[in-house]
Amino acid sequence: MKRRSILWATLLLVTLLLLACKRPLVQGVSDFIARHYAKQTLHAWGLPATAENLALYDAMHAAPVTPPWPKSAATNGVFAGEWSYEQLWATRPLTIGIYSQDPYDAVRFRQQVRIPPDLGARLRLDMLNTEGEFLAALTTHDMVFFCGHANVGRGFFFAPDRGGRGLLPFGNELIAMPGGYRKPTDTVIGTAGRDLLLVSRPATALAQFPVRCKVFWCLTCRSDAYFRDLWRTRYPHCRMVTTHYIWNLGNNVRVLAGLVEGLERRQPLAAIIAHINATCAGDVLLGRVSECREFGNTTNLPPRLLALH
Repeated sequence: MKRRSILWATLLLVTLLLLACKRPLVQGVSDFIARHYAKQTLHAWGLPATAENLALYDAMHAAPVTPPWPKSAATNGVFAGEWSYEQLWATRPLTIGIYSQDPYDAVRFRQQVRIPPDLGARLRLDMLNTEGEFLAALTTHDMVFFCGHANVGRGFFFAPDRGGRGLLPFGNELIAMPGGYRKPTDTVIGTAGRDLLLVSRPATALAQFPVRCKVFWCLTCRSDAYFRDLWRTRYPHCRMVTTHYIWNLGNNVRVLAGLVEGLERRQPLAAIIAHINATCAGDVLLGRVSECREFGNTTNLPPRLLALH
């Protein structure tokens, strides 16, 4: 009788332990399978399964989370460099000019970017529809956006149906591009790494242009590699926001909305960029795939989509 009681007690204890461990065991198995699948996916994409890439993969598939803003506003009212918040709208509204190669962005901005009432009188957003309006904004507006194609570093393209003359050459002296992007008019002077051609860029059309804006947002594919050096050399007085990877035009609304919210909260420009970057894990991961596959770049892979110079 005593032996039977001990047996039943042991069975009951084992049952209770199994029930207590059921959820952790199931969760552990589920996590193991998910991690194995994530590693297999990264390898299929040509990326190593590093801790950073796995974290980006997890963030890409997690439910969207709005990152918190820093509790303190801009230190001493500084927005960027010597540019303070008091100077932003001391005598007139802050002017932002936006040229996008996606003609529907104007509608998206109106529908999806919230302009707070107390900021509305101090902020003016102008959609730039032609090449002439874009060039003029570089001299008249406080901030200017170019949202479109980098043309593999050749420069900015303005379509004739929008008052453009075609390609506006601008960029670094040499362009390293995959052979599939070569055009008959390109001057190839050599090779660079795996399947990359070194192409001499056309003469820079913006070399002597009087840029007076304070911040230029260059939202094109790989604008950091293509345009940063020349822009910073020609226009050191103008801050520049660039992209490290391929650019999805669908992110234009996200960036403008983040900028407007940051202005409302009187955040420094660097904090605004960091806040936008916190929502771009998927873009960084897919950008790394493109860098590895198309450009043979496996080492210079920053963890952020946007950079401020």
